[in-house]
Amino acid sequence: MAAMTNGIILMTSNDWDDWYEGVQRKAISLGLCEYTDLDAEPTAPPTKPEPYKPNMEGTRPEIVEIYSHIYGQRMEEYETYTEDAKTLCDHISATIDPKLREVLTQTPHPRQILEELKGFMAPTKFQREMKLTDLFLKLSKPSEVRKRSTDKWLMEWERCHELVLKYNVGGLTSELGNLYRFLNAVQAIHPEFSVSDFRRQKLEDTLANGDQPLSVEQMIYFFRIHYRTRIS
Repeated sequence: MAAMTNGIILMTSNDWDDWYEGVQRKAISLGLCEYTDLDAEPTAPPTKPEPYKPNMEGTRPEIVEIYSHIYGQRMEEYETYTEDAKTLCDHISATIDPKLREVLTQTPHPRQILEELKGFMAPTKFQREMKLTDLFLKLSKPSEVRKRSTDKWLMEWERCHELVLKYNVGGLTSELGNLYRFLNAVQAIHPEFSVSDFRRQKLEDTLANGDQPLSVEQMIYFFRIHYRTRIS
């Protein structure tokens, strides 16, 4: 089921990661990411400033002008935040199961809504690790690689690898282990890349010499160049 620009309707815990990522992209486009990133310490949003009412008899005009300018800036920040926060809250509301809307606290602050939704819908550590383990090992099988286009497989594998590292999934965070997983998977569709002396043999030689091998990100980068060169 599609939903607006996010593409995901938050229905179950399986939807949380992709849905939350879509909300953060929306927040970034609105300049609100510092207020909505649940992985960072909360940042207090702008509040409505108290009206500036100077004592005109004892205050110099230039001081009045300075404080009036500051007040105007703070009011503009508050109004901009309020408008953008409403846009994001509307986006969140439009991309969740209608039943969830009924139990959420009514608030103008999207972070509070996200925190509540996380409590309701985010998978537990065990659930997330089980899901990512199954998916990552599945995507690393040559038989699975052949079922997808190269672009689609590479996007899915790279995204899953990022999540495996982000959530520190046990047994799957070894850089060397994931290099071999990537090369083994790639061999199913581009054996000339995987077995070439620039790839697997160079990796073996690097390890034998005690040197630092390419990172997974670097290997993916070189594979993209190789793949796009071959299809161009």
